Amino acid sequence: MDFQFSTFNFQLNKREREDNPYSRLQQQSLRMLQELSGKRWTDFNEHDPGVTIMDILNYSLLELDYQTGFDFEKYLAQPQQDELEFSQIGLFPGKEIFAPCIVTAQDYENLIESQVKGIKQCEVKLLEGNRYHIFIDADENVPTETLIQGVETIYHRHRNLCENLEKVTLKKLTKKKPGKETRQIDYFQEAEKITVRNTFKGNHTSVQYDFPDAYGINHQGLSSDAPESRQAQALQLRAYLLIFDYLLSATKQQLSHMHQMLALSGEIPPPFSPQIQAENIGQLLNIEKLQKTEIFGKEQLHKQKSAYFDLLDTLYGEDTSFIASNSQLSQEEINVRRAKLIKQFPAFNTNRFRSFDLKDKTLESMAGITNLMQALWNNSEQPQTTLENLLLRYKLRLVNDKMLYNGKFIFSEFSNFINNYEAEESGGKTESVPSIHLLQEQKNYHMLEKRLHFFAHHILLQSLLTHGTSPENYRIKHTGFQNQVILLYKRPSGSHWLNMGFFDNTDTLIETANILWDFLDMLNNQCTAFYPVEQLLLQSTAGASEENCNILYLVFPAWREPFYKKNNYLKNLQERLPIHIESWVVWLPLEEFYRFEQHYFSWRKALAAENSEQVEKYSKEIVRQLKVEN
Repeated sequence: MDFQFSTFNFQLNKREREDNPYSRLQQQSLRMLQELSGKRWTDFNEHDPGVTIMDILNYSLLELDYQTGFDFEKYLAQPQQDELEFSQIGLFPGKEIFAPCIVTAQDYENLIESQVKGIKQCEVKLLEGNRYHIFIDADENVPTETLIQGVETIYHRHRNLCENLEKVTLKKLTKKKPGKETRQIDYFQEAEKITVRNTFKGNHTSVQYDFPDAYGINHQGLSSDAPESRQAQALQLRAYLLIFDYLLSATKQQLSHMHQMLALSGEIPPPFSPQIQAENIGQLLNIEKLQKTEIFGKEQLHKQKSAYFDLLDTLYGEDTSFIASNSQLSQEEINVRRAKLIKQFPAFNTNRFRSFDLKDKTLESMAGITNLMQALWNNSEQPQTTLENLLLRYKLRLVNDKMLYNGKFIFSEFSNFINNYEAEESGGKTESVPSIHLLQEQKNYHMLEKRLHFFAHHILLQSLLTHGTSPENYRIKHTGFQNQVILLYKRPSGSHWLNMGFFDNTDTLIETANILWDFLDMLNNQCTAFYPVEQLLLQSTAGASEENCNILYLVFPAWREPFYKKNNYLKNLQERLPIHIESWVVWLPLEEFYRFEQHYFSWRKALAAENSEQVEKYSKEIVRQLKVEN
């Protein structure tokens, strides 16, 4: 048997012994020393102390280069865990962040065929006016009513904005011709999680222990009979080396806390402080001051966290940085909100075109853009509710300020709290009310009932809801009687100062005013609702033309218009709407918005109950309000 051998030529590139990071550091350091020292330093041999220090510091840098040379994933895993989930650091799988939406008739066909039992085939036709006619071919042993209800339920659960279902018809369908195969995107064959262990620790052992015994600063130390001058020299060298220990320790701590810095949360590592392992370090510096020293403080760490969120925004084509325009939030609170928002990107992208479920009798179903806006307001855990119901939680009712001034107010005793303070701040010393930071335990809103006149009668003035969070609308008035002070409030367009309450001292007044501002801000955040109203759903007999079926009314409370525009909430909302939808923004005054909410939820209930008479009634009311404002 003849054997034929093929010859393979392997060429191994031999690495030069001197071509390594350590040698390059040595050469570059030595060259720099020669340039900087000129003729003053002539001995650059290894026995020279300066060259020895340079050599040991370069070796420390080589070790640091090794510690930073692992795969990046190793630094991102939680310590002592065996795997890393990329979603924990905001890197979502493509199949989640780019999840397909239900958009086309074919999407609905595939959805219904896969979700409704007994259906062999489905055909969806889009009619004029953005209405769908769904034909189904089903097993004969399944009741027709059950099939139709199942199809309607699935459709309405996934219904998109400005679309509706015309009817469902049982029909024998011809078998579909096989269409072109849809190529599935592999999203770069990405992994959702990987096996990795983070064993990296941020402790740093001082470089002094790498020095030869002759220097007297390593573990051997100096001999017991070393003169004081020699001991002083050793201490001076150790103190000098602490500068480099400080920098090396900071770098290692950053590496060890990388998983916290890049975690998709508002969490940051504890402020970095020097953690240098060295004996008798108290001889070199003040231990107490060292422990209080921060290499990176909380403010810097929050800014670094924010920069990472900026990167994620760029990656996903989003912008969560507009939350920072809310000047009332700290950087930590901004980061917490941004993290919560980024976590919801996959759900937002999946449901961004979706409307509310017409069949939902609980009224908990909301349009995708409503969920998005609630997340922007940090209110995603709260179910959508009316302003009236929100105030009832706190036993409050909304009262128009005009009732205080035209003599029609039912509580006559409040006249005393107006007339005594009609003049500008004369008749006693007044001063502005400062803002203070409230601890969580201080935010006792029930305390307002005991300290403020209007809250004692369970009344919330409209102007407080609209202007009450601004400190410039308040004053402290000194009565001249011992330490007694009065909290005054005036709406921007008003001329009367209202007496909100008497206090025995200024500190209690300031605390109460700040609790009030926090409470009003919380109320505004919870009732900063908006309502998308599809013209398609408003019955044509109520005055809504089906010719403009792509019109979507966005109904907002008018008193929050500056808030929306200042923080770009409206811009973010409109950018996320489907391009074929024409959005009409409606700003309703407080009382009108109050009534609109009542009509809106009654309309939703009528739609869910399929009560055409009630749908007609409340459609007329809604159309009337929308036309008034347009």
